[in-house]
Amino acid sequence: MMAPHMAAPDHMPLPALQAALPRLKTDRLTLRVPGLDDLSLLNQISDEQRNQDLLAPDIWDEFLQMTATWVFRGHGWFTVADATGACGLVGLGFEPGDREPELGYLFAAKAHGKGYATEAARAVRDFGRDEAKLPSLVSYIHDGNTASMNVARKLGASRDANSEAALDDSGMQVWRHWGQVS
Repeated sequence: MMAPHMAAPDHMPLPALQAALPRLKTDRLTLRVPGLDDLSLLNQISDEQRNQDLLAPDIWDEFLQMTATWVFRGHGWFTVADATGACGLVGLGFEPGDREPELGYLFAAKAHGKGYATEAARAVRDFGRDEAKLPSLVSYIHDGNTASMNVARKLGASRDANSEAALDDSGMQVWRHWGQVS
């Protein structure tokens, strides 16, 4: 017996889906789940930081990973906006092969030096603990990235030598916010 033909809807129920996803607010910032328009922000950040090798060369794949975790894990990345518009991305990443969830942050050059990374990362960290109920959280930071180390320190994270020893990357530091991998 053949399955009956089902017509595709003429539109996706994106507004309903977006309304169900979290929106965080701080004193100066709004954090929302990224939309397709935010791909240009990730491109901009990648262009500005290319020499630091912070992002994968394929921005589309990176963007898909940042947004897909909302569907598969119930948490993910947020677009950060100040009064002038989108300026960064902060998120809870947990890609295949990761040992535990990661708090990451990427900001456009125009947002550097304003304390936005710490403010937004604190809100997302708290969301990960209080709403997503993550059992542990770390930040992976390249040696020499003192700005990211300062953000982790301001959030109360500390270096985890045991987790660093378990990595295959000797140039990567592990900053632990809470919990331990079992």
